[in-house]
Amino acid sequence: MNSTIESKTRHTRWVGQLATYRRARTIAAVLTGFCAVVALVSAAGKLTNQASVVELLDHVEVHGWLRGLLPVLQIAGGLGALASLLRFPKLGLAALTGLAVYFAGAVIAHLRVGDGAADIAIPLGYVLVMSITADLRGATINTD
Repeated sequence: MNSTIESKTRHTRWVGQLATYRRARTIAAVLTGFCAVVALVSAAGKLTNQASVVELLDHVEVHGWLRGLLPVLQIAGGLGALASLLRFPKLGLAALTGLAVYFAGAVIAHLRVGDGAADIAIPLGYVLVMSITADLRGATINTD
């Protein structure tokens, strides 16, 4: 009788862990999609020279070749994140880590020109979301 109770307890624990894992994978997938969209929309603004984006890049003193490199990095990160949802989970982990570093650079650019908390809030939020998403993707990657 005691072994039956232990068996049921182990089964219940396993089912609970599986449900938690599935939720984590779902959350990771949704956040990965969000991060990809953020990166691709931001890159589109740079590629199309939207006035607000040009003004912001001028404000943080990003000029020349670096201005052309930024959307390329964002597109690579966004497409890598999307590819991880379809077939290549490890690529997504690298892409999300790269995007977190990219937006950390944006925070540094704002701080370098003396911007305050209100100006760094959005890129800092992206750093946090992309870092958390990369961590969550990494935790679920071994079984994909």
